[in-house]
Amino acid sequence: MIKVPYLQVSLRLDMSTTNIHQVPPHEFALMTELPDRRVRLIKVMPKVTRKLDPAAEYDRLLRRYGYDKETKRPWVEVVFGRLTEGRLEQTMKTGAKHYLSKKKKKAKKVDLTPAQKAARTRAINKANKLAEEQHAQDPVSATG
Repeated sequence: MIKVPYLQVSLRLDMSTTNIHQVPPHEFALMTELPDRRVRLIKVMPKVTRKLDPAAEYDRLLRRYGYDKETKRPWVEVVFGRLTEGRLEQTMKTGAKHYLSKKKKKAKKVDLTPAQKAARTRAINKANKLAEEQHAQDPVSATG
C-alpha cells in the first residue's frame, strides 16, 4: 500500500464541457496522455491522501480508461507498461514524494525605504486627485 495525495484537476472534454476531478498524481499523468482531452492541474490537496494498492489501482485504471482504439492496448499499459514491470508502482511512489514534499513558500515581506514610501504615497494621492477631478467634471462617466 502506497500513501498518495490527491490533485484537483479540470478535464475539458469539448468547448462546453469541463469537469472537475480529484485524482492521484499517477492518474493525472495518464489523463494527460488521452487524446482529445485537455487536462489542467488546479491545485494539490496534500491533506487528502489515500493508501492505494498498485495491483488494485492498475485494474481500476484499466476499467476506467479502457483501450486505445488504434493499438488495441489498454491506456494504462500504454502509459505505465505492464503491471509486472513495476512502473505504475514506481510512479505512484515518485508522485507521492513530489507532491507531499512541496511546501508553500511564504512571500518575503519587502521593507520599503522612506523614499519609496514617499513615492508610493505621492502616486496614490495623484491618482485620487485625478479621480476626484474627473468625477467633478463628469459625474456620470466617472461612476460607470
